[in-house]
Amino acid sequence: MQQADQGSVISELNEVSVKMETSTTISVQEEWGQNTSLRRACVGVAKSNSHKTSPPSKGKSRMSLCQNVPTLMKATADDESPCPGYLFEEIGKISQESTGCGQFLLEYLLKRQEVESCHVKIKVLKIFVHLCGHGLPHFLTELGRKSTFIQQASQFSGPPDPIHGIALYQKVRATAQDIDRLLFTDTASPQSSKLAMSSRF
Repeated sequence: MQQADQGSVISELNEVSVKMETSTTISVQEEWGQNTSLRRACVGVAKSNSHKTSPPSKGKSRMSLCQNVPTLMKATADDESPCPGYLFEEIGKISQESTGCGQFLLEYLLKRQEVESCHVKIKVLKIFVHLCGHGLPHFLTELGRKSTFIQQASQFSGPPDPIHGIALYQKVRATAQDIDRLLFTDTASPQSSKLAMSSRF
């Protein structure tokens, strides 16, 4: 039941993100501020995940999750603007906040990765690249276990863009290969190499 609840909240977050991407008037903060039911649902998910967190940090975990949803929406927006460096740092902190927050972050990013947009895919993949070097071992282990998206992104293609041609598809595939290298090859850091062994068996 917990997984179903979390999945439905993440799906709704993704729908909100898409809504904002097709609107010229709705900002991230406005949508998040107006969507009371979604904020409450996020708190509910955080509460259900709080058994994975030590008692003193449960409240902090719930607060962090709700405060950082707009950050995730902004970092993975469907536009040509690159994700600002400070957002990579913020997302790195979210992944380290607690096991529950890390799990929610991973599921949200994987859901965003399903969007058929090169811009979104590139941003999400670059966030994963950053997290490969800054995420906690537990987060990286879960990322390795759900690595099907890497193969899918490595094969991503579509009709040429009128402006960029196939360059964006190539960038998606190249970034996915970077993640695969960081997670599963001997040339990665010692932490990532250990992750590769634990994730492949």
